[in-house]
Amino acid sequence: MQNRTDLRSLLRLVGRSSPIWLLCMLFCAAGVYGISAYCIPPSYMASATLYIYNSQEGARELDAGNVDTSRKLVSTCSVVLQSDRTLEQVLRRTGGKRSLEELRGMLHMEAVDHTEILRISVSSGDPEEAAALCNTLLDCAPTELLRVLQGGSVKVIDTAAVPEHPDSPNAVVNAILGAVLGLAGSITAILTWNLLDGRVRTAEELEPCGAPVLAEIPIPFHLGEEATWCEGSNPNISSNPRLC
Repeated sequence: MQNRTDLRSLLRLVGRSSPIWLLCMLFCAAGVYGISAYCIPPSYMASATLYIYNSQEGARELDAGNVDTSRKLVSTCSVVLQSDRTLEQVLRRTGGKRSLEELRGMLHMEAVDHTEILRISVSSGDPEEAAALCNTLLDCAPTELLRVLQGGSVKVIDTAAVPEHPDSPNAVVNAILGAVLGLAGSITAILTWNLLDGRVRTAEELEPCGAPVLAEIPIPFHLGEEATWCEGSNPNISSNPRLC
């Protein structure tokens, strides 16, 4: 049979199937949005920042070597702040509603743009709990860090505020991704169905096989294609038009 995988045929097929993939896009987008907005519990993130620098014998000016050392200290500080000793202090001050592993899983620490500034973030389903845990850890941080890093200094830049909006899930972004997946899935299914369909629709599809065409049944224009009328059978002027 004639190759049905040429670009023009595929584009015509996708165009004719537009109601199908449009409906799939809408259903997937609406479904994912509903799940994200009403089924997945929201998560709030509170963040604070610390400035960590290397100080030797009380020097106040930072040279290039001290700055480079300070950047390396940030990774060490994130490990110290997630230690059992530090987290136990945080739990004692906040009432101990979480276990150590739960609190450690709620924490996220990173250097800001590869500088000596450390961002501490806490995620929770309760925005007030997230801010309280983050600020409590911030209060414990200087003492614990100076105890371990005797040659360094720590300053608090920003404390954590109670987040007003959830950090995740993002229902709008998820809905867009759902629509894209619905579009890709529906078009893939349409193209696969077309490739697996063994029916012959036109005489051209039989030419590579060398099979003779005994007759063709044209499809009238009201069924989707333009009809060919015999000479002298104009449907506009004849009461009995004939199809060729």
